[in-house]
Amino acid sequence: MSARIKARRASEEAEMLTIVAEMQEKLADAKAAADADPSPENLAARQEAMDEVAEFRSWVRGVARIRKLRDLLADSKLPDEKRERCGEELASLEERLGGFLAELEQLGSSAGQVPLPPGSVEANPQPARSKSRLPQPGGGR
Repeated sequence: MSARIKARRASEEAEMLTIVAEMQEKLADAKAAADADPSPENLAARQEAMDEVAEFRSWVRGVARIRKLRDLLADSKLPDEKRERCGEELASLEERLGGFLAELEQLGSSAGQVPLPPGSVEANPQPARSKSRLPQPGGGR
C-alpha cells in the first residue's frame, strides 16, 4: 500500500473519529442538561442527540455490511442460494442508504490527493532489469 493511500486513510479515520467525538460530546451535554433540568426542551434535545448518534451508527454499520456483501458476491465459489440472499440484502441496503453512499462517493472523488505527512518520502522506483545473465551455481553461464 502506498504512503499516499495510507495517509488518506489515516486522514479519513481521523475525520471520522472527530465527528464521532463531537456527536458523543453533544449527547453527553444534552443528557447532563436533561438530568439537571428535565424541561421539555432539554428532553427533546437529548432525544434528538440520541437519534443522531443512532442514525450515524446505523449508517456506519450499513456501509460496512454493503462492503462485506460486495466482497462476498465477488467470490465465484459462493453457493447460488447464498448469492441470491446476499444480492437481496445488498439491494435493500443500497436502497435504504443510497443517498448516503452517493454522498460518500462524491466526497471521495472530489477530494484531491492527500499530502504526505512531513518527513515522508515518495519514490517511484524503476523496475530492475538485468542487462547481463546472472552467474549460475558452479561458475558456468
